[in-house]
Amino acid sequence: NSCSERELRLLNMILVVILSPSVSSGKTVKEFDTVEQAVKRVLEYPALVDELVQVAELLEERRSHIPIAMEDSPQIPLKIHCRYSRDEVLSAYGYTSVSNVKSMREGVLWIPKENTDVLFVTLNKSAQDFSDTTMYKDYAISEWLFHWESQSTTSVSSKTGQRYLNHASNGTRIALFIRREKRDLSGRTLPFFFAGHVTYVKHESDRPVAITWKLEHPLPGDLVHLLRTAIA
Repeated sequence: NSCSERELRLLNMILVVILSPSVSSGKTVKEFDTVEQAVKRVLEYPALVDELVQVAELLEERRSHIPIAMEDSPQIPLKIHCRYSRDEVLSAYGYTSVSNVKSMREGVLWIPKENTDVLFVTLNKSAQDFSDTTMYKDYAISEWLFHWESQSTTSVSSKTGQRYLNHASNGTRIALFIRREKRDLSGRTLPFFFAGHVTYVKHESDRPVAITWKLEHPLPGDLVHLLRTAIA
């Protein structure tokens, strides 16, 4: 009860990873009425907790990009240029928790509480995971610019389309999360790279709307090459 909003969201991010089998099966809602119950369950397995701490320390040592703090959004426990699963992101934005599990299938989500549109982008789209209407053309133009297509049902004149195009004047934000493909060679789901907030530059076409975004922080050089060649 003494946790700050940021600490509570961070705790949910951790729990969502640890309890992911329960979350994906929907059992978490029934098993944990509160975050405290979920924490107690995890602490029943001290060996697991110790192993998780060791893994976290190892990942910290292997980090390949310098993280950037979200100084203008201290309540959101994410760092720019780090990688997160979709559930971790949704927990960080307060959209889901172990006591109130929500999921999403689309690659876009408007979160009113944070005045933020969250964009999840997978560059290499396979026919197995994406339909003809969701094979959007998304790619890095440069370290500062990113080409993105909205959902096929979104028009320029729609409420969502207008929110994208006029976000700066309306005081809302666009958060961009990118991954090259959905799964690795072993079939494991890959996390998203948090590119940070982006701002509108220009758009063309309709249904979908093709938008060029400018990043607040440039993409690391190694990623620019990967994200540009993903569609080659």
